[in-house]
Amino acid sequence: RLGGDEFGVLAYNVQDEAGARLVAERLRQHIDGYTFVWERASYGITASIGGVLLDPSSSLKELFAQADTACYMAKEAGRNRVHFFSASDDATAKRRSEMEWAHRLRWALEEDRLRLYYQEVHPLGALSGGPKIELLLRLVDEDDRLVPPGAFIPAAERYGMMPASDRWVVGTALGNMDRLDP
Repeated sequence: RLGGDEFGVLAYNVQDEAGARLVAERLRQHIDGYTFVWERASYGITASIGGVLLDPSSSLKELFAQADTACYMAKEAGRNRVHFFSASDDATAKRRSEMEWAHRLRWALEEDRLRLYYQEVHPLGALSGGPKIELLLRLVDEDDRLVPPGAFIPAAERYGMMPASDRWVVGTALGNMDRLDP
């Protein structure tokens, strides 16, 4: 058991990806055929399986990350599927990048490495009611460079980190209201 609903299977005597796919697909089919009954209700069970072939040059951490990425790809393709990791797959590369950004955002929240900038916005219309304040969120990376939100917000949305980010923005904005130009 790797996590709440994540399990790992190590298949041996499998020679290539075709053999590994066959094992994974058989496992998926067996799980798919199972019905769980609890308190007079029945539930169908499915499995999204992410596979990776062992590579002696990869660390255990890299292999787990690749399997995790492949599993997310299987879920994203419609669940109850098998997907094998491929470093050359564009969708896989995008997913790995987002997972890395989610990790970096968690780190930034824990280490107080988010910054909130304020700028006045002056509407063009005469009936606009005067200037407004716009808040700009930035992340300060490991090299103390500012990272624009377009780099990390998609990952925050995908991995459920927007509520924590939003709480940080609102708390920081309210905590600094007295510093804004009246």
